[in-house]
Amino acid sequence: MTSRSVDICQDHPKVELPAGEGERVLHLLDQHPDFHCPPGQLSIAIITDAEIARVHGEFLQDPTPTDVITFPGDPAEDFAGEILVSADTAYRYARENEGDFGRELTLYLAHGFLHLCGWDDRTPEQRKAMKKAEETALRWLTEKNAFPSFTWKETLP
Repeated sequence: MTSRSVDICQDHPKVELPAGEGERVLHLLDQHPDFHCPPGQLSIAIITDAEIARVHGEFLQDPTPTDVITFPGDPAEDFAGEILVSADTAYRYARENEGDFGRELTLYLAHGFLHLCGWDDRTPEQRKAMKKAEETALRWLTEKNAFPSFTWKETLP
């Protein structure tokens, strides 16, 4: 595995993630031969729709919730970037589409990682390439049996 530092801030009250599993996903994506993320520390935040909407409004002038926001870092400062993912959006999408919450949230992590690797999704052609890269990433993680055990707590203690 790569020696990259990955810091995960799990700041959502209804999400549980066993220690080390989220970091493992990013380390394994780093090992894929087609993905070339800049060197340096990665910062990941798993947050609520309200928090991602605040950041979306402040930095991208759109105060609505979104699934993923990626901020590139500065490799000269040993910082690859920051990925913010909305657990609320992942949970809602998974429920509406009879999908798996953990898989959806992992897709968001992969999507943010791919942005740091240079993929974009602003045009139809870019979205098609991003979708293909996401499928490659999820297939890679499946082969490595590396999907984290993200769980959603229906009720708070």
